[in-house]
Amino acid sequence: MNYQKIYNQIIKRAKTRQLEGYKEKHHILPKCLGGSNDKENLVELTAREHFLCHMLLCEIYPNEIKLRQALWLMSSNPKYKNTKISSRMYEHIKSNFKHTEESKQKMRQPRPGLGEKISKAKTGKKQPNISKSKLGKPTNKKCKPDGPKHTDESKKKISEKILSKGKNRNKKIGIANSKPIEQYDLEGNLLNVFLSSTNAMIQTGIKNGSISQNLRGKSKSAGGFIWKYKEL
Repeated sequence: MNYQKIYNQIIKRAKTRQLEGYKEKHHILPKCLGGSNDKENLVELTAREHFLCHMLLCEIYPNEIKLRQALWLMSSNPKYKNTKISSRMYEHIKSNFKHTEESKQKMRQPRPGLGEKISKAKTGKKQPNISKSKLGKPTNKKCKPDGPKHTDESKKKISEKILSKGKNRNKKIGIANSKPIEQYDLEGNLLNVFLSSTNAMIQTGIKNGSISQNLRGKSKSAGGFIWKYKEL
C-alpha cells in the first residue's frame, strides 16, 4: 500500500476546502522531522482525518519514535472517542508504542564495560586539586599554595608591631578626647570650660558624639550650644 500517496491526497483535499464545526490543526511535515509552525505547513482536518494522518505517518516513517508516541496519545485521548478504533488497529498502535518504550529503556542503560573503560583511561592521570568550602562541599577553586612560614622571632616582631600600632591609636584618641573644650551660647558668649568632651557630656547630658561633631566642624551646634577646643 502506498501510504505516502494516501497521506498526500488527504492533505491536498484539506487545502482546497473550508471546514465548519470542530477541526484540528495538523503539521504537514511533523515538527520532529524539521517541520515549522508556518502557515504553509499547517492544514485544518477533522478529528478522524487527523488520526488517520498520524497513522499514515507512522507507516511512512517507521523509525521515528516521536510519531509513535503521538499516535498512542491520540488513541487514548477522550476527544477522539468518536473515532472508531478496531481491536486490530489498537493492538497495532499498542505494540508499536511498547516497542518505543523498550527502545528508550535500552538507550538509557549504559553500554556494558563502559565504566571499566573510563576507569582505566583515568588511571595514572593527575586529578585537579579541589578545595572544600566551609560547609564541606567541594568547590571549583584550586587550592592556593602555602605561603612563607614565619619563625618564632618574626612572629613575635609582627605581634609587637600590631600591638604598638593599637596603643598609639588609642593614645591619640585619648589625647583628642582629653582636650579642654569651651561651651558657648548661640550668640558666641562663653558659658563654661570642661576638661574634655566626656566631662562635658557627664555634666550637661549632651551626647559625646554630637559634641565631637560640632568640635570637628561637621555641625553648627550640639545640644543648643557651640563647642570649641580651648587654645592652650
